Amino acid sequence: EHVDVEREVGLRIADAIAPTIEHMGYELVRVQVSGKERPVVQIMADRADGAPFRVEDCEAISHAIGAVLDVED
Repeated sequence: EHVDVEREVGLRIADAIAPTIEHMGYELVRVQVSGKERPVVQIMADRADGAPFRVEDCEAISHAIGAVLDVED
């Protein structure tokens, strides 16, 4: 049985970060993991209030999920 490791890791990351970013007023759109040797995690989010997404939003999410992922290892 083939297990899609990238998808599996993406789902685990989504579960770990969704509560944090939702609490901050964002909604998680997608988590994508690509690359075997040096995996890259791409996170797509949107503002729950419908306002335009700004660089500051990226920074806030990046800092928050970095902390969550460090704890989750």
